[in-house]
Amino acid sequence: MVEGSSPSRPTIPINDLGYYTTHGENVADVMAVAAPLGMGTSTFGVAIAGPLQRLAGHEAALGKKLVRALKMLEGASGAGV
Repeated sequence: MVEGSSPSRPTIPINDLGYYTTHGENVADVMAVAAPLGMGTSTFGVAIAGPLQRLAGHEAALGKKLVRALKMLEGASGAGV
């Protein structure tokens, strides 16, 4: 699924969940959940990161909360992804 297509903003590939996870890709014992945030004509990546042992198993809950919070911010700004 691709959202965010417009002449002023590049297309952003978004998976079906709206967020992505990493497990030790940059630092062996760190995990992150990330999602895009559209503000005006800019797009930012926002992540929740922490120790793998604390976050593992909570990806879905964290991802849903992150996506919900970013949608609220986009709504407040008047422009979304």
